[in-house]
Amino acid sequence: MSQKNRTELKAYFEVGDTPTESQFIDLIDSMVNALEESYLFWYKSTIEYTDFQPESGDFKFILAFPIPAGYQLSRVIIHPTEEFIGGPIASAIVALYDETNSTSYVNTDTDVFSAPTDKSGKVSPGYTTTSNFLIDLVAGGDIHIKLGVTGTLAEIDDLTQGALDIYYKLDKII
Repeated sequence: MSQKNRTELKAYFEVGDTPTESQFIDLIDSMVNALEESYLFWYKSTIEYTDFQPESGDFKFILAFPIPAGYQLSRVIIHPTEEFIGGPIASAIVALYDETNSTSYVNTDTDVFSAPTDKSGKVSPGYTTTSNFLIDLVAGGDIHIKLGVTGTLAEIDDLTQGALDIYYKLDKII
């Protein structure tokens, strides 16, 4: 069956018409299916400090999430839910990279070391949101996240806590 425009579809359902099975199939095939096309959905990937361990260096790349073939990444929100702290660590930053770990995507650096507090004193981590974040990976690919720590003799293994959620939206390449 095939996709039809609205004028063609309306003609199937005029007064006195009895639409056929193939016309109903045309109607269904012409509609956007939010589940299959992922137009309305945000995906979530939760990453904890232990996902970066063991690592005796001051930075490490790990898989953040895969991008299936035929899709592109269109928006990302990095939301720290627990500060990344421990030992001599003086700061911690995450950023998104391509699957070769050679290209950092613009506007994805996020401070995950210190989180602001709200008026009641409750920790209220900030977040980084990136719009118009189109990465064309027609054949699929992976998005990696790099955690870097600083401080005198600071290493990833010094972390004792930390977590973040990455919310991302994929658009189907048509």
